[in-house]
Amino acid sequence: AGMRKAALAALTTRHQSGVRTIRRSLGWATGVAFGASRTWTRGSRGSPLPVHSLHAPALHVPTRDPLPLATSPDSKTTASALSPQLKLALDMGPLIVFFVTFFVAKRVVEDDTQGMIWATGIFVVVTAIALAVSYAIERKLHAMPLITGAVVLVMGGLTVYFNDERFIKYKPTIVSGLMGSTLLIGWARGKSLIKPLLGSTLELDDAGWRTLTLRWGFFFLVVAGLNELVWRSTTTSVWLNFKLFGILGLTFLFMLLQQPLIQRHSPAPPTED
Repeated sequence: AGMRKAALAALTTRHQSGVRTIRRSLGWATGVAFGASRTWTRGSRGSPLPVHSLHAPALHVPTRDPLPLATSPDSKTTASALSPQLKLALDMGPLIVFFVTFFVAKRVVEDDTQGMIWATGIFVVVTAIALAVSYAIERKLHAMPLITGAVVLVMGGLTVYFNDERFIKYKPTIVSGLMGSTLLIGWARGKSLIKPLLGSTLELDDAGWRTLTLRWGFFFLVVAGLNELVWRSTTTSVWLNFKLFGILGLTFLFMLLQQPLIQRHSPAPPTED
């Protein structure tokens, strides 16, 4: 009986000691967690909370400035400008893809019409991607890419749906004719509508903008007429070369011929006293 009581007393003492140990451990862990939480939320506004009273050592967690939230009034999403290289890639990329796809598909299917259908389908997809990338970066779409992209999506979709390449061949005529007519109508009403398109790269007086608007209007109409002449009288391959190289070359030549006008109507540089 005596040995039994002694054993029971020893077990009771060991049990009580274990409970005290568990309590101390829980108190220390709670203090650490609570101190870390207070330190994290208070950041640089105050010192970390000491947790000596909870049987835990004082914990100093490195503080940091709170991250700005997207919904915060101070954090505003600003649009970025396209770099010249990216803008050139978005403008010319779909056309180059269209050109390459046509000649690759033409060799595979051995037919100009079907090669054009395949190239047009890819052209529509790449154009949509280019517009989406441009909008994602700048948060807006400029007039010229928007008009061109809309015509590509509509006429390209009709080309694929009806399996008729004539629809995509109408595209340069529609875009150039629409641009030329708009510029000339604006010029007749005393508005230089070319200025919103080129105003970020050129600085001219009012007479210069009016003359340049008139010239660009006639140029677009000439390009529309040439496109109709070429696609109706030549093969698909010849028309595609004209579309990529001919129109591009004519545009560069036309821009070079406008340099005397630009120089005459540019504001004179300020003179130093």
